[in-house]
Amino acid sequence: MRKLRLAFGVFIVVFLLGIGNVSAQEKSTILIKIRIDSKAGYRITTVQPDYKQYELQGKGKDSEDDSAVTLKKELDKWIMKGYVIVNSANSRSNLNSFDNEIIYILVKEE
Repeated sequence: MRKLRLAFGVFIVVFLLGIGNVSAQEKSTILIKIRIDSKAGYRITTVQPDYKQYELQGKGKDSEDDSAVTLKKELDKWIMKGYVIVNSANSRSNLNSFDNEIIYILVKEE
């Protein structure tokens, strides 16, 4: 009976430690926001896991085509590092214009 209690106690401890390891996984998050302005061009802002951010910009009429290529390069860079796109949201600042903003959320479990 005593061995059974000891075995059960060991099982409980190992089980609880296993659950602790699963919940201890951290998720690293990247936010990529692209704002397309029909007059001023585009601006892509990336917020890194350490909260540092940087911007990529393009101006002029031909910037819409350039914005798609630049956005794809930026997304691919983070996907190659193991991040996965989990969500995206689209908003329009003015219904009468072509101004548009899209936010991509990328997550990597570590």
